[in-house]
Amino acid sequence: MMRKLILNVLIMAVVIPMKAQSTGGELNFSFTSLPNGATFSPKHVLAVWIEAENGNFVKTLKLRADKRKQYLYTWNASSGGNTTDAITGATMSNHETHNLTWDITDVNATVVADGNYKIIAEYTSEHAQGPLLSVSFTKAAEELTLSPSDETYFESISLNYVPDALGLNDIHVIQDVGIYPNPATDHLNIRMTIAGQSNLSISVYDASMRKLSELFNNEVNAGEFSQNFNIDREKYQEGVYFIVISTGKNIYARKLILAK
Repeated sequence: MMRKLILNVLIMAVVIPMKAQSTGGELNFSFTSLPNGATFSPKHVLAVWIEAENGNFVKTLKLRADKRKQYLYTWNASSGGNTTDAITGATMSNHETHNLTWDITDVNATVVADGNYKIIAEYTSEHAQGPLLSVSFTKAAEELTLSPSDETYFESISLNYVPDALGLNDIHVIQDVGIYPNPATDHLNIRMTIAGQSNLSISVYDASMRKLSELFNNEVNAGEFSQNFNIDREKYQEGVYFIVISTGKNIYARKLILAK
């Protein structure tokens, strides 16, 4: 009887799945497409979308196509034509650099589970299958930067994923992080609520997640924290940066845009 009871417990442990972790965050992806000399080149239709590792469709990020989107065969087969929250527009007259952002949600606005994904770009300049670009990445509680090699019809490929919080445990020491204004010009206010006494550091990283400078590093008490910082515009030009806030127990990254 005892042996049978143990066996039943083991079976239950196997068949009851654990809830997958779903870390929020932001993924930035950029690439430059190149003409392939097909019938209507350089005119082309283009799609960029996210798939799970098993090939399941997650979300379309961009669709530039009008009457000829049916020739984006791979995108159509994956998405069924779904363009929820996507950037959309007419057929492209020339090739250019595409800068795209994914908020880590699916077509239902739900943060997807951590795991392996791929971002795919497809274009065609004829009534036939065109070039494809596929970049695989892992979405987890760690930041990620990839710079894949150039391909025949795609170059300057980069991917940067920054999670909302990289918690080393379940204690959320930092809460209600705010960065104002954003976009910023010559000054910045960073404020947050801190749950316990901590060593707080605030640093600036570039779009490739390379540390540029440290704005603050000191012991702080629990409560409201607010600090103004002047922006050295000789050092920081307009563009995308990341403010990384750490207490040793939590790490938060927030995108900062510097305007002219």
